[in-house]
Amino acid sequence: MLKQGKMMTFLSYLRENIELKRLKTIFFCVFTFGLVAHGYSFFNGNFSHDSLFDLYELSPDPMIAVGRYFRPVYRLIRGDFALPVISGFLLMLFMALSIYLLTDILPIRKPFFLILTCGILITNASVTLLNATYIHDADSYGFALLLVVLGIYITVKFKRGIFFAPLLYMLSLGLYQAYINVAIFVFLLLALVSLLEGASVKQEYLKGLFRMISVGVGMAFYFIGYKVVLMITGISQSDGYNSVSRTGGLSLRNIAHRFYYCLKSELEWLIYPRNRVTWLITGITVVLMAVAIWLVITLLSRMKSLKRPIPGVIGIFVMIPFGINTITILSDQYHELTTFSLFFLYILVVVLIELYLKNNDRIKIGSGITYVSALLLCIIIFDNCIYSNQVYLKKEMENAATLSVLTRMIGRMEGTEGYVPGETECAIIGILDEGPLSQHRAGFDYDTGGLWYNYNTSYPETYPIYLNYYLDYPVNFVSDDKLTALENSPEVKNMPFFPAEDSVKMVDGVMVIKLSEPVEK
Repeated sequence: MLKQGKMMTFLSYLRENIELKRLKTIFFCVFTFGLVAHGYSFFNGNFSHDSLFDLYELSPDPMIAVGRYFRPVYRLIRGDFALPVISGFLLMLFMALSIYLLTDILPIRKPFFLILTCGILITNASVTLLNATYIHDADSYGFALLLVVLGIYITVKFKRGIFFAPLLYMLSLGLYQAYINVAIFVFLLLALVSLLEGASVKQEYLKGLFRMISVGVGMAFYFIGYKVVLMITGISQSDGYNSVSRTGGLSLRNIAHRFYYCLKSELEWLIYPRNRVTWLITGITVVLMAVAIWLVITLLSRMKSLKRPIPGVIGIFVMIPFGINTITILSDQYHELTTFSLFFLYILVVVLIELYLKNNDRIKIGSGITYVSALLLCIIIFDNCIYSNQVYLKKEMENAATLSVLTRMIGRMEGTEGYVPGETECAIIGILDEGPLSQHRAGFDYDTGGLWYNYNTSYPETYPIYLNYYLDYPVNFVSDDKLTALENSPEVKNMPFFPAEDSVKMVDGVMVIKLSEPVEK
């Protein structure tokens, strides 16, 4: 009876608190913007780079080794194949739920600003690059975001929520570590809103401190869980660039460098955003940040002089650059997939506009600035949609180029005397992207992670996946030791690169294909 009573209480809470109109608006906008911006990726299987390597995940060990030890549990439900339509649908579903919860605790209520919020968060470059190159993980990353937002929500809405939120943060970190930034920034934003509405600086800072401690406890739970999982499974911790091992070895000099790198990476994002018209979006971002400062000053000027929390507001603005990019401080690395929280700076502008327009009919210039700001946000969303489709078009071209070149390579192999498919040992030296066939296509971005390649097969481990699994062509690859020996042999060193005449030939009974110089291990 107790369990049934609790369930009825929960259902009653849902019936009483869910705003169906806002929920429908958000779902419609997220799915509409999502399909316009990312539908190309969702309905085309252009697997490349990591999404090609993880086309079918054979083992959960690599993900556990880098610290994403809850992802295998998630995959038990979703499955081990990279499924663009399913990943895309789930990503949009989790994103819509996240935005609904966020707008329930942030002062974003006007329909047009709800639309802008959905557009900014679903079309930005971080989501685009996730879908373009890492579509196999798009839905799990969306779920990681939802778990963080749930932690934020129960912390704000329920008295004891702060005690349960760390478990949600731990689960999110076990899927992907980057979205914990969202919790830190939203808590800072909530404190800013409260201060601008006249709350006590001491009270808000104390409340924020406890919320940050809750996030820290979630991180501690995550690290403890990671060590326990490694101990139980016997898997060794990875030392790769995307591993949590990079959080260790701190010194005062190293900490200072990480804070510097945090600011440097944010400045890089500001100066060179991942968009179609870079200079335009950079200019718009600068204008919007100036508008945000103007709005804060205007909101402060409305308050009685004795209650102006200017030092408290300044303190929050000092913390924002570090809070919104905490993962860079912890990991000492920057990746486009970890920049999702940076786009909340635009949500900051939306929130400040909502606060400004609240009970404001006096200042006409302010209303004009809000309309201009809204227009600028619309331009960003439109540019995001163009950029995302350009990225997916490039991936389509990569797919066609890879199929063309590797099909010709197979023809050369089969035309070589002594070669028997699936039986003769085979060694591929180098990668296509470093060979003579690779060239830049005008108009496309080549400076962003996952986009500087011209072929799906972007590193040596992807060739067995593409040939044996994707094309269903049997290739008996040599061992790593034998491959290294061949790379160092004089005969192979003197071979030209594919498609030259002698780039495909038998060497000591092994079919050798030289695409470029050997890739550094």
